Amino acid sequence: MMDMREDIVVAWEDAGLLAVIKPQGLATGLGEQDNLCARLFAERPILEKVKGFREGEGGLLHRLDNATGGLVLFAKTSESFTYYSGEMQQDRVIKRYCAICAGKSDRDEGIVTIPIAHHATKKNRMTRADRGSLRGKPQPTRTSWKIRGQKRGLILVEATITRGVRHQIRVHLSLTGMPIAGDRLYRNADSSRLLDDPVFAFHALYCFEVSLNLMDGKPMAIKTECPLRALWDKL
Repeated sequence: MMDMREDIVVAWEDAGLLAVIKPQGLATGLGEQDNLCARLFAERPILEKVKGFREGEGGLLHRLDNATGGLVLFAKTSESFTYYSGEMQQDRVIKRYCAICAGKSDRDEGIVTIPIAHHATKKNRMTRADRGSLRGKPQPTRTSWKIRGQKRGLILVEATITRGVRHQIRVHLSLTGMPIAGDRLYRNADSSRLLDDPVFAFHALYCFEVSLNLMDGKPMAIKTECPLRALWDKL
């Protein structure tokens, strides 16, 4: 039975676009009975009628992994879905994430462009597509990252992407030697020691800002507070 105890928090809204905050641990769309789309459409049934990428998901414009929290965008009309999905395809929608990672870094920033594909044998895992065996077509990717703090074997990272391939930031940060704390799929020796720490019940990745041009051409940066920054201050 769907858990409706937690209402959906709206971060920003106009006539054509809705930005809501997905809690960590909640699926974004279809696949699990309790998910962000189901909770949102229970409150606003009209949104389910928007024709989007997939039947039953309304105008959902992008997904977050179950354990990732933060901003998710929904188009409120079929017209706005056509516009914003087109903007995403043209890499004009910029998403910024906060991550707490394990390890250390000698660099302050970097860019990763390693393509990603589905792992050849592990269904739920993605892998670098420039070497070894893989499944499906390699997807081009670009993740830029900046170090915002380091202490006690942990790193506070800000990562920026436009279009996102499944698990992109998680894979790319792991490949740079900075696997996300609490991430069981892309861990290494440094991050494995954190898996039993209750502080990292979910992997520490959160989308706190989405920047785009609205349908009238006005630039907009939609932001929300990032709980990982408060967690960082307490570590």
